[in-house]
Amino acid sequence: AASGPRPHWTPPAAAECGDRSGGMDVLSMLVGIYGSRELFVEEYRGMLAGRLLDGEAAYDTDREVHTLELLKLRFGEADMRTCEVMVKDIDDSKRIAANVHSTLRARGAAAGTALDAAILSHVFWPSLPKSSWKAHPTLREHTAAFGREFYRLKNPRRLVWVNGLGSVSLELRLEDEAEPRQYTVDPAQATLVSHLADRDAWTSAELAAEMSWTEEAVRRAMGVWIRNGVARVADDGAGPAARASP
Repeated sequence: AASGPRPHWTPPAAAECGDRSGGMDVLSMLVGIYGSRELFVEEYRGMLAGRLLDGEAAYDTDREVHTLELLKLRFGEADMRTCEVMVKDIDDSKRIAANVHSTLRARGAAAGTALDAAILSHVFWPSLPKSSWKAHPTLREHTAAFGREFYRLKNPRRLVWVNGLGSVSLELRLEDEAEPRQYTVDPAQATLVSHLADRDAWTSAELAAEMSWTEEAVRRAMGVWIRNGVARVADDGAGPAARASP
């Protein structure tokens, strides 16, 4: 995904793209705003990456395919080739993930079957954010199982996981509540709450060491669990600590 904030632009409908009757061509106007055709295509490529990697999209590329076909009519096949590969990557990922899940289940394996992956041809995608923190062992177990099966299917290709992208759906049961809570969070937030399930109390320094991360990043990511009452901050004289809520 692109590194900075980007405007949310919904491309005009087909009739609008080709309609010059009002003296205004929306795409030409946008190209003028960005300064050149190349800059516009690069900006669209960044926005497309963000939409395709949105966890809520769940491999649904129909809207992006429609938009891409309209843009190809205006800019040509060559200029939109990288965007076409990006959309194809997501379509292929759905099929590959289904194959991986099927073979894992056939062997009676549980790890990896709950994991979906967007498998990207990285040379065609914008630079993705680098994250060096270490995921919880449970998450690593799932990615390792999925990666091993992918290698069996696609040898010699291997997966390199990007920790900072994606989302995790969790069901949390608190001791004083009859019904479980449902959350969808990023992988770092899922790792933090998984560590709290392992042990009731951690200092931010301990969590940072466990995840090979910074204390500032740990405190920032822990905020979602504190705000939702899943964790609380305590100061017992040894420094601020995160504790699982009773």
